[in-house]
This record gives sequence, structure tokens and C-alpha cells, in this order.
Amino acid sequence: MEHGRPPSAGQRLTFRRLAVSALPFLGILGALLYVVLRVYYVLFYLPLRATPEEVGYGYLEVLAGQSLGTVLLVLGGAAILSGVAVLLLVAVRAARLAVLRGQQVNPLTRSMVLATVRWSVVAAITLTVFGLPALAWESGVEASHGHTKRNLYVNGFRLPILAVAAVPAKVDWASDSHNPKFDLTERQCLLYLGQANGVSVFYDAASTESIRLPTADIVVSLQNHPTVPVGC
Repeated sequence: MEHGRPPSAGQRLTFRRLAVSALPFLGILGALLYVVLRVYYVLFYLPLRATPEEVGYGYLEVLAGQSLGTVLLVLGGAAILSGVAVLLLVAVRAARLAVLRGQQVNPLTRSMVLATVRWSVVAAITLTVFGLPALAWESGVEASHGHTKRNLYVNGFRLPILAVAAVPAKVDWASDSHNPKFDLTERQCLLYLGQANGVSVFYDAASTESIRLPTADIVVSLQNHPTVPVGC
């Protein structure tokens, strides 16, 4: 195609066909990604006696909240592993050249580098798939002991890889007429987990209870503390 000339009708039709044929694949990929990512959320909220849907993480929220961080984590891990692996290949070849002077040594070929990069991507995906569940479960257990959790990050980076929340909160009824038998003033060890469909979900670190309250009937104050109050 000449510079500045718009795409022909045949080229536009080809692009359209490629886009249409890619839609089912993207849908399947999105569904698989959601299933994998939802497992991470389930593992985090399981020790807190809640489910992702109860605290507001549906299909779109899970994909929007974590997919970018997970993809970048895989790409970053693959780049680091690839760089290290290629440097090792170069170092090994240089060492062999130094030891086997005068003898033929296989050169570092493009195919060797590409194979190293492919295996690095596989290793990064494997580490992410099996590493994030362990991180999610460990963080959920820490939260169940009263520790604050606001998103999970990779050490050294501020990119969230798991958009979760377990935040110390003070809760009271919006009106004195609401459920006087359930005294919220005695609940000093609550963690706010989220809300969905008009219901707010809390975890009591003292009694290990999961509490659900109507959002419209309560007043919630989130506390900027690393843990629930001492003594919980």
C-alpha cells in the first residue's frame, strides 16, 4: 500500500474478518482469565468467611481490578527471567571459549535466544499461576487476625496485583430505631470487606464472625490503622 493511500475495500474486509474471528477467542480467554483470577479472590476471602461476589467483585470487577496487574507481572517476570537467562548463555559461551581455546564452540544463535525467551515466559506464567494463590491465602489469613489489607502488591512495585480490602472500621446504626438487639458499639474489632446489592460485609477479628448489615441503615467509618485495636 502506498504511503498516504487509504486501505482498499478488500483490505478493510480482511481486517473486519480478522476482528470478527478474534471475538470468540477473546471471549474464551476472558472467561478463562476470570476463572483463574476469581480463585485468587476466593482464597483471600475464604479465611474471612466471605465470597468475592458478596463484597462487590463480580465478573467485570475481577477482570478490571486484577487482569492488568497480572499481565504486567507476567511480562515483567518474563523480561527479567529472559534477561538473566540470556546473560547466563553468554557467560557460559564465554567460559567455554576461554577453556576450550582453539577448539570449535557452538555460537549463540538466534534460535537459542528465542527458545530461552519462550521458556522464560512459560516460567513466569507458572510462577504467577502458582505464586499468587499462596500470596492470596497468606494475606487472607493475616487479615483474619486483624491486619489491614488494602490491595496486594509485588515487593518493590506499587502496581496492585490483587484488588482486595480488609480495613478496620467503626460501625453504628444510622438511626437508634434500627435493630436495638444488635449492639454495634460492642463490636470494636470489625474489618470492612466491601458491599454488594445493598449489603455491607464485615469480619469480626475477635469473635471470627462474618457479619452482614444493610448498607442504608449503618454509618461506617474506615480507620487508617495497620490493625484492629489492641486487645482484639
